[in-house]
Amino acid sequence: MIHEIQNNPVRFARLFMRLSLVTALIFVANVILGKGALFFGWKITFLLDGTPEFIVLLMTVLLFVIGALFLEHDRKNKKTQSGEINS
Repeated sequence: MIHEIQNNPVRFARLFMRLSLVTALIFVANVILGKGALFFGWKITFLLDGTPEFIVLLMTVLLFVIGALFLEHDRKNKKTQSGEINS
């Protein structure tokens, strides 16, 4: 698994970025539905509140950072390889 990550970090970066997008959409949908419930008086029972909402937001940030680190790792490897070829 580690060898596969080293060979293709962009693939894993895209995976983590997509997962981050999904969790961000869940968070935004929860906020919009919560505001709608307050404003329009909807009776929605499945809204996340407090700690679960924070955990979704935390997962969004963590997945995004992990994806960004994979992209940075890939760029650093490309820069190193091109430097070795030119030297």
